[in-house]
Amino acid sequence: MSEIASLTLSPTHTNIVLTPGTPFSGRFTVSNRGDVAYPLKLRTAPFCITGSGADYTQEFAAACDADSHRTQLMNWIDLDATTFTHCNNAEWTDFTDDGSPILSPSSCLAINYTINPPASIPDGGQFAAIILSFDASAGNVAINQEVPFRFFARASNGQNLEQGEVIRTHIPALQFRTPLSARITVKNTGNVDFLIRRTLTVTNWFDRVFYEHTEDALIFPDRTRDLQLEWPDSPGFGLYRVNVTTELCSSIDSQPHECVEIGTKSEATHTVVMLPLPVAITLMAGIILLATFIIWKARRNKAIREF
Repeated sequence: MSEIASLTLSPTHTNIVLTPGTPFSGRFTVSNRGDVAYPLKLRTAPFCITGSGADYTQEFAAACDADSHRTQLMNWIDLDATTFTHCNNAEWTDFTDDGSPILSPSSCLAINYTINPPASIPDGGQFAAIILSFDASAGNVAINQEVPFRFFARASNGQNLEQGEVIRTHIPALQFRTPLSARITVKNTGNVDFLIRRTLTVTNWFDRVFYEHTEDALIFPDRTRDLQLEWPDSPGFGLYRVNVTTELCSSIDSQPHECVEIGTKSEATHTVVMLPLPVAITLMAGIILLATFIIWKARRNKAIREF
């Protein structure tokens, strides 16, 4: 079955340091992996997080008003200065009458943006997004979609505090359903975003590695975030050693394989038993029956002796 609309951004976000009063230029690309052409509309929006812990949710609308001191960046993005080229830097020539670029199937568009920060930038993080919206249709099917390109910014001369802590690492010892999982809770106590780098390693008692995977996630200032770690193809039955390592890294200075730590690394290792629920119920029933039999036998023997 063909895809009507499939839009891919690369990258999906950027972490930048702004010099007050000095324009900043950058770019990202968008590719049409679908089967129809559609014009792209661009607008800026505030970017914030509502809720904490398990309710950590991205927002790009009026829900961000409470964080208005952290979303001023949206007003510094100059959409009028935005230019469009092919990803190979060739001139883009396909536009609508109102100047919106038309994205044809299999085409790749580079969006070249400009940020004009003021002479004074508030301390801490600034967050915003360029929202790409499009309407695509084929036959009786209509697709209305919005995709955000997110900005994580801070001032070069600001009082930027990268600080946080791992509040909890939870590795359930007995798990009845796949996939094998663990959960961490991290709190950002600073005023800028930072990177949570977590690694799940599953081995046996002879240190044979069955699974190892590292993932990164950003966390906003003044927020707590819960993150799940999973072994996707874990067997439903087995005994394992599970290690969870959590590093708090600078989102500006760190590289994919190098963490510039801003806090103490956390590490936890536990034994995990994977046991299918029907087997667990059967074992529990067997234990209860055995215990009942032992108690009955003991009482019967006692009655015989007293007789």
